[in-house]
Amino acid sequence: MRKKLFNERGAALVLVLLVIVLVGIFGTVLATQINSTGMQANKSQELVQAESLAVMGENLLIKDVEKLTDLDQPLQMIRDKWDENILLKQMNSSHSYLIETKQILEKSAGEYVLPYKVTGTSEGTTKSIENELTLSSSEESWVAAIERKKEELSSKECNTNSSPPCFYFPRGLDTNKSEMYEGDLWVNDGLTIRGKKQVEVTKFLLLTSGYLTMNGSKAEIIVRGDAYISANPSKVSYLIIQGDAFFENVDVWSRVEGVCIEGQTNLVDQSGLSIGGQDCP
Repeated sequence: MRKKLFNERGAALVLVLLVIVLVGIFGTVLATQINSTGMQANKSQELVQAESLAVMGENLLIKDVEKLTDLDQPLQMIRDKWDENILLKQMNSSHSYLIETKQILEKSAGEYVLPYKVTGTSEGTTKSIENELTLSSSEESWVAAIERKKEELSSKECNTNSSPPCFYFPRGLDTNKSEMYEGDLWVNDGLTIRGKKQVEVTKFLLLTSGYLTMNGSKAEIIVRGDAYISANPSKVSYLIIQGDAFFENVDVWSRVEGVCIEGQTNLVDQSGLSIGGQDCP
């Protein structure tokens, strides 16, 4: 009887040892799996961060090119900075993006291709974006186009018999009724709109000197084309410009609400980004 009990105790010990071994094996496998999953998650996270850094670098490159296209001789300015140039932006010791610009290629007469590669790096993980920009040597910058239009209006006789018709108010315009100007409108020495009225310009708006004042809470100006504004804002409810718009007093106008510009503009918001490209009502 005692011998049988001793044998049973030995079997129990073997069973316990077997359970311990199995738990150890499965525990090791589980720990390895968890560790592998964690490493994969970290790898995926670093890949996402690397891609974000690459996109950041690409956006910076495109923005710099857009700034240069607003200058005189944009192609030459870009060529001086572009050909086989390398820019490394180190965010910290383990995060960076590298911009590599390659030689500019002429795609066709007057049209050029600007190839580039941007590589983002995060904790040793890299992600690259290869793309190209297209630039036309004959393309006139929007600022140059507006300044040219301003000079054309200033240097010629502005009257309703011109093509397109031009409406000129050398001593300012003060109106308490809705007006439609089918052509260019040039107002010198201030524009004032009284009441809930609307002034619409189908072509180009040029405001030189004076102030823009809208005394009605729902008074508005709608410009279907481009605009050059050197007048200062006094009170503005709604100013809608469907084309491009250049403002001389950027610091003052950038603080004005109620301005909506669908095209390009030199006005910026508080973060320094252009307020152009909006969907105006």
